[in-house]
Amino acid sequence: MAELPNDWGDDEQERDLNKPFPLVVPWMWEEDPDRFEDADEILEQVYNHGSIVLGTDGCAMNWHLIVAGPHRGHIWLITDVGAAPFGEQFGYTTAEPGFAGWVRHWAANKPWYEAP
Repeated sequence: MAELPNDWGDDEQERDLNKPFPLVVPWMWEEDPDRFEDADEILEQVYNHGSIVLGTDGCAMNWHLIVAGPHRGHIWLITDVGAAPFGEQFGYTTAEPGFAGWVRHWAANKPWYEAP
């Protein structure tokens, strides 16, 4: 957690943990780049506001703990093509949401995505 992954991108950009993470629903910007009127600004916030990078699965797939905003306490997978929350309630896995559910899922060596 002390360093950003090597494939992070603009590591000169200042991150602000106090500003809220901007998403509450998944967004695959590669498929839907115009979902938001101010998409470029929101995309910058996805990478730099309200989250701690927990680690990487490589290939620009990074796990974030959301620390500010409506999804505080949830884990999100943020990649170079989109972002999605982790947990059963979001439809990407059968695991419990939140940090504890993510850790248990990871410790059981399960894939990050599994059909519910």
